[in-house]
Amino acid sequence: MPSRVASFRMLSPLLALILLAPGCRMIRARHAAADPEAQSRELSRQGVSALELGAWDRAELLLRRAAEAMPTDADSRRHLAEALWRSGQTDEAVEQARTASSLDPYDARLAIVAGEMLLATGDADAALEQANRAIGLDSSLAEAWALRGRAHRQLGEPDRALADLQRCLTHGPGDCGVLNELAQLHQSRGEHQRALTAVHQWLDAYTPGAEPAEALVLEGETYLAMGRPKMAVDSLHAALERGGVDAPTLYVLAECEAAAGRYPQAVSAVQQALAEDASHEPSRALLARLSTGQGPTLR
Repeated sequence: MPSRVASFRMLSPLLALILLAPGCRMIRARHAAADPEAQSRELSRQGVSALELGAWDRAELLLRRAAEAMPTDADSRRHLAEALWRSGQTDEAVEQARTASSLDPYDARLAIVAGEMLLATGDADAALEQANRAIGLDSSLAEAWALRGRAHRQLGEPDRALADLQRCLTHGPGDCGVLNELAQLHQSRGEHQRALTAVHQWLDAYTPGAEPAEALVLEGETYLAMGRPKMAVDSLHAALERGGVDAPTLYVLAECEAAAGRYPQAVSAVQQALAEDASHEPSRALLARLSTGQGPTLR
């Protein structure tokens, strides 16, 4: 039977490990805290989690600390830009997005993020520059072509906008936002059949009964422009059923009802429009024309 001393000698290495383990953890923790890259990654991870929960202020705080710990990390700045954007700090959001893009000049998606923010703030020229850079890096990205098309549209270049938006659909068919913009562009150029085709592609992305009110309103407006007011009325009633009850939609419905010769229904619709928004000038003008027996001014 081993002596007590021998037993202690056998156990002492194990005891040493047990007793030293907390100290090791403390040393590792201090080492991790001293490592800016590891610290930035952890803060960024927490910041992204806060973003996903919609806690914009906390996300901003964590992601700002992550960017300070590792100023050259593009990802933390990209996420910080999103947090700032969502909390309404658009100028700094754009600045952070552009910085992120410059830190990783070979990431096309970072250029797109910066470009989208620039476009939303009205800087179409800078957005176009980011879009061109993204396309140069990866011409298969539908989002890059969509961004360039929207930038051209904002710059008043509809032909280029149409070409880029169509190119976007070759890489990302069924993009509802792009189909919406294509339909509006064709509509503004008087190309009503092409507008209707784009609207129907948009509507086809949804199951019957789930179509967005915005798409149905645009379908109704297109039918009205094509001289098909009864079909337009059906589209607009469907839009109202989807929750599209606002003065502009009711005004278009009133126009369609009047164009179809259904004046009582037109008056009712325009009165509903004014009940929603008494200052809606097109509805006021249409009601005045209907009250004097005049028809609508068709587009």
